[in-house]
Amino acid sequence: MFFWEIVDSLIEKQGMSQAALSKAIGKERSQVNTWSKRGTVPPADYALKIAEILDVSLRYLVTGEEEARPILSKKEKKLFDLTKTMSENEIDKLIGIAEVLTADSQKTDMEDAG
Repeated sequence: MFFWEIVDSLIEKQGMSQAALSKAIGKERSQVNTWSKRGTVPPADYALKIAEILDVSLRYLVTGEEEARPILSKKEKKLFDLTKTMSENEIDKLIGIAEVLTADSQKTDMEDAG
C-alpha cells in the first residue's frame, strides 16, 4: 500500500488536499478517494500525473524504494515556473539581480556580525 501512504504524506507536506489532487489530474474526487481507500494504484496515466504533480518518480510512489526529490517551496516553484516563459536574456538578467541581492544580504550579515 505504498502508493497512497506516500501520496497522502506528500500532499500533506505540500499543503495540498486529495480534492486538489483530484482536480489536478482531471478525476472526480470520489474516484480518487475510492482508489485511496482500497489501496489500489490508479491507471498508469493517472499514476504518472500524480507523480509529476508531487514531483517524485512513479517508482517511488509504487515501491517506496527511491527517495523523493526535494520539494520546492511555493515561492521557489513560482519563481521556477516564471522562468519557463522567459527568454535566455531575461533569465540572465534575473540571475544578475539575484546575485546582487545575495551579495548585499551577505554584506549586511557580515556588518551585523562585526
